[in-house]
Amino acid sequence: MLHSQAFKGKMKEEASEWFQNRTASYLESFVVKILKKGPVPRHIAIIMDGNRRYASKHHLRCIEGHSEGFKRLTEVLWWCRELGIKEVTIYAFSIENFKRTQEEVSGLMTLAQEKMETLLKESNELKDHGVRIQFLGNRGLLSEPLRALMSQLEMSTRDHKNATLNVAFSYTSRDEIVRGIQHLAQGVQQGLLDIPDIHEELLDFVLDTRHTSPCDLVIRTSGEVRLSDFILWQVDISSTLLHCEGHPAQWSADNLSGHVCQCCCLHCTFTTKVYTDPVITCPSGFSCIYYTKILWPEFSSWHLFAAILYYQLQYPFLKEGRQMKACQQDMTLPSEKTERDRRIHAFLATHLS
Repeated sequence: MLHSQAFKGKMKEEASEWFQNRTASYLESFVVKILKKGPVPRHIAIIMDGNRRYASKHHLRCIEGHSEGFKRLTEVLWWCRELGIKEVTIYAFSIENFKRTQEEVSGLMTLAQEKMETLLKESNELKDHGVRIQFLGNRGLLSEPLRALMSQLEMSTRDHKNATLNVAFSYTSRDEIVRGIQHLAQGVQQGLLDIPDIHEELLDFVLDTRHTSPCDLVIRTSGEVRLSDFILWQVDISSTLLHCEGHPAQWSADNLSGHVCQCCCLHCTFTTKVYTDPVITCPSGFSCIYYTKILWPEFSSWHLFAAILYYQLQYPFLKEGRQMKACQQDMTLPSEKTERDRRIHAFLATHLS
């Protein structure tokens, strides 16, 4: 059991460690090598749920649970780098979280400000690793110091190309979509757009996620089987992977390596036998959604490996779905060949520069 006083001393030593220097075990290194033989998701999104339950479980204050969650985040980001995952989006703070107690909200805002300030101080590490930081969400609901820190981090890392960390803070999908529609309405009011110019693909270009790549894998911890108003527009209806006996969500260091060895030959063949397994369901959209009962502060490298392996087993179906969608779409970013295209380009340049 963790004790609050010992916890405080521990956090003082580790809270600033955004970039960890750790060494993988032999077995972890072996599994990483095997997983990298198959398709690794370019972009994963994580709903980091369970911090408060973790705090209650270990008799900690709520904010201490969130601090433990941050520590887990730095470890998971390290593993993402080892696996070659280029983009990670984290659901750090929902607009709905403003409804929590004033003490918790204030603590979360203070914690966020401290971590952003630390990240700015570690700008050399960001540059060395080539990590770009982007924020998603409604900044109008945040304090000026937080908004300033967000802008500084985005500006100072905008030319970094190796990896991207998207932080959804003061965010919900509904709010994001409303703000996107407001942008389009302003374009019509200003005469930059005509109403027939507005369609589904154009909305993509005014959302917070317009600079992100398509999301391949969504991971949610704590056992909740829902997306909680997170990137609902960006993630099409997909299969869910529920936590059940014999399920990949329960794999650990003791048995995951056996599953990986069993499946490594399938990276090239992807035989249909794998997909008819009763504990595996096949995605009908473009993203895998992976649910696990593990609380976020307890999420380990082995839980991440299990999620990646699930993605690899479903990859042929993802690929097929994306190809079908690409054939159905009649618009990417418009070329400047018609008057309609000219209007859209002018609107995007005016509102999104």
